[in-house]
Amino acid sequence: MRTSVVLLLALPLLGTVGCGQQEAVTALAAAKAIEAPKISVTLTPVQRSEVTATVELVGSLVARRESIIVAEVDGVVKEIPTSAQTRVDVEIDGRRYSEPPRMDMGVEVAQGDVLVRLDPQQYELKLLAAKARLGVAEKELANLYAWRRTEEVRQAEAAKIEEEARVQLAAADLERAKQLIDKEAIVQAQFDQLQTQHKTALAALARAEADLTLAKAGPTKEQIAVGVAAIEQARAEVARAEWDLTRCEIKAPYDAVVTERFVDEGDSVTAMPRVEIMELMDLSVVTAELPVPERYINQFQVGHPAEVRVKGSTEPYRAAVTLINDKVDPASRTFRIRVGIPNEQRLLKVGQFAEVSLQIDRAADTMVVPIDAIAYSGGQANVFVYDQGQVRRQPVQLGLQNQRSAEVLAGIEPGQQVVVDDPSILSDGMAVDIRTADQTTRDTI
Repeated sequence: MRTSVVLLLALPLLGTVGCGQQEAVTALAAAKAIEAPKISVTLTPVQRSEVTATVELVGSLVARRESIIVAEVDGVVKEIPTSAQTRVDVEIDGRRYSEPPRMDMGVEVAQGDVLVRLDPQQYELKLLAAKARLGVAEKELANLYAWRRTEEVRQAEAAKIEEEARVQLAAADLERAKQLIDKEAIVQAQFDQLQTQHKTALAALARAEADLTLAKAGPTKEQIAVGVAAIEQARAEVARAEWDLTRCEIKAPYDAVVTERFVDEGDSVTAMPRVEIMELMDLSVVTAELPVPERYINQFQVGHPAEVRVKGSTEPYRAAVTLINDKVDPASRTFRIRVGIPNEQRLLKVGQFAEVSLQIDRAADTMVVPIDAIAYSGGQANVFVYDQGQVRRQPVQLGLQNQRSAEVLAGIEPGQQVVVDDPSILSDGMAVDIRTADQTTRDTI
């Protein structure tokens, strides 16, 4: 801090007027002329403008969507494909490298892009076996339905007629044998043999009649139901084998960026226990989840505008409230909101610390001064007004405030010039110089 100091010299009273007296007068005049440099200040005019009151919150950025990709079938990683969305194009020691990278961190993927291919051989064999079982089941059911063919009925009818003729012949032979045995023209053994032949003919006729009835009736409902169930089971096995085979290609569920890869070619993966393969994030929009004090519970709604500041960025990002929790945490007396920030260029990174400003009030066409122009003394807000080479302390009544500006309800008028750089070091009536643009630039550097 620089202050004006006048050096006063105590001069002895000279009893004589002469050369010594003249030297004393000259020294006094020189001493009065020795003053420390004045403080240089930066001024800004009081203007009518708009000012908003904001609540300042802090949080970390998270992805819009985040997924851990796992295998749905067991297998061995056969291939990690190259990206169709990203290309590495660099020059190292005069040699240029240009190629699409394999799926790895930082690589963009579109929905449906293949992330990993598992060896499909075992699932191809399972599909062939399932299709073979389906063919057998379909053939067996076809054979059941084939019993209703006309030629088979005719064959059964002919077989019945043939068996009827044999029964008639056996019956006639048996009748003659009865007459002969009474006359003792044949022995008992011959008679017994003819009886057996007659019984055999009757049995064959009964079988032929049953075959004819079955041929005319076709398969039973139970037989058909069993055949149909066998086909449905075989089809389900085919569908499962086809599903397993398609799961050998693990695809991106949505447009995203690969943030981690956990496996490489040749690694074995299992569906259970779960083996993590990749981590994907949708970074088209990033979100900050923020705790808001309970007193602001009626200040926000979905779509409420916000500004987000992160390190490495000179300008704030435009954002909006996307979700509001209806529950207040009884421990912290806060409720949570989520603020979404568009991030198509992927300038924002997940995990970054974010400072979020949300407007809670607004005053239009009002007197506004920079917040840096305010100095407090005994709890009273003041500004220093520039007036003909000096600054004058002026108490003011403030309205809405934010990190950059303050509304002045009374105490100054539009057009007055106020000091904006560290007014706390000033005092009422202090002489000052106006800082030029060149001085401001040099001080900044």
